[in-house]
Amino acid sequence: MVTHDPSLTSRTHRNIIISDGELIDETVSKALPQLRHRHMLEFSRLVERRSYLPNETIISRDQQVDYFFMIRKGEVEVVLQRKQDKEIILSRLGAGEFFGEIELMHGGKSIANVRAGFAPVEVLALPRADYLRVMKESPITAKAVGQIVQARLEAHRIADLRSKRH
Repeated sequence: MVTHDPSLTSRTHRNIIISDGELIDETVSKALPQLRHRHMLEFSRLVERRSYLPNETIISRDQQVDYFFMIRKGEVEVVLQRKQDKEIILSRLGAGEFFGEIELMHGGKSIANVRAGFAPVEVLALPRADYLRVMKESPITAKAVGQIVQARLEAHRIADLRSKRH
């Protein structure tokens, strides 16, 4: 089916977007649905595909983050390492979700480790400068990502407090 009607596309399990005669990467459109199609197409062209083996570290805590990651396939775990080798899995993210946004938006180092789950993971990595430029040009997307950032930071804070009690 070909349509421009969002009420119809919301009922499907898969949507393929074409912009200026080119396919937009489905991972990009799923991860950042608020983006304008021209930005989705730009991201589709700029992303670098990466694969990680099970349990392989993608981002280490206190590491400078230079990419925005969108999960194409598989699952990643956001892990907080505690003293005595105790770790807390703060969240699990799957296909169509993203990570690295907290560090990119706040200009800091990673607050947790991010690793591949128990199966191989495929991600799309977008360089920091491109991500930040488009967030400036797309305030609706920046606002939506900002809300996700706040929710994740709060969830991380709660998980961290719980771990300190036990």
